[in-house]
Amino acid sequence: MLTTLYGKSIWSLRQLMPNKLLTPGTAGRIAVHTLYQLKQLHEVGYILRDLKV
Repeated sequence: MLTTLYGKSIWSLRQLMPNKLLTPGTAGRIAVHTLYQLKQLHEVGYILRDLKV
């Protein structure tokens, strides 16, 4: 699994937050980084057909 190689899961990050919620800024940064990485995968030929958001 990728989180094993690259760090904590979003769920574990949420557990560290006071209300177990991500701030809007953190959620936005995660979304931007995720979309950028998906774009990079697409540019090298990977097509993700079953992406759940």
